[in-house]
Amino acid sequence: MKQIRIKINGNYYNIIEKECVFPENKAEISYSDREIRISPKYLFHPKGLHLVIHEITHAYIYETQITPPPYSEESVCEFMSIYGSEIINVSKTVYRKLKQNSLQNN
Repeated sequence: MKQIRIKINGNYYNIIEKECVFPENKAEISYSDREIRISPKYLFHPKGLHLVIHEITHAYIYETQITPPPYSEESVCEFMSIYGSEIINVSKTVYRKLKQNSLQNN
């Protein structure tokens, strides 16, 4: 199993194709391990990219420590103006690599 490493605010996250700790989850994040797990059965799902974007956004929120919840409309807009395009670009690259790794391993 190959992992993909990304750097967010000076910290590295490992993103891997692996069954989740809670089987009902499609993906999950462990902040203490800085690991994002994407369930193999959802990697090629039509919303697979959405799933990766969602989990990477959690990591960016955690690492940048934007204002604590509840988030205001203004803080969400500011977060997106600063990190939105980076999250999308990183997520697309990660998703493409995860799919390539999966195809090579099968």
